Amino acid sequence: MNLNSIIGVIIAGTRNEEVVIGQLIDSIHAQNYPKQLIDIFVVADNCTDQTAVVARRAGAIVKERFNTEQVGKGYALDFMLKFIEKEYSHKKYDGYLVLDGR
Repeated sequence: MNLNSIIGVIIAGTRNEEVVIGQLIDSIHAQNYPKQLIDIFVVADNCTDQTAVVARRAGAIVKERFNTEQVGKGYALDFMLKFIEKEYSHKKYDGYLVLDGR
């Protein structure tokens, strides 16, 4: 990849991470890479706290997921990838970085 590559950062392991999710998003924004070429996606997965609110305020694209039968990072990642394909396929990401919320 080069400095013209469009990157999607997916934070999929976020369940009740309101205390740390803003710091993680801020850290991504602080990287030496053109901000307009990075989209940060957060799955607020079965959260009972303010993870989604904090992530949105920090500038992430947030989808909330509530499914108590299909639990875990794999399901959350699949959920987000389907959302990106449906709503953001026009951006033609050159790559994805997958992170955990912690």
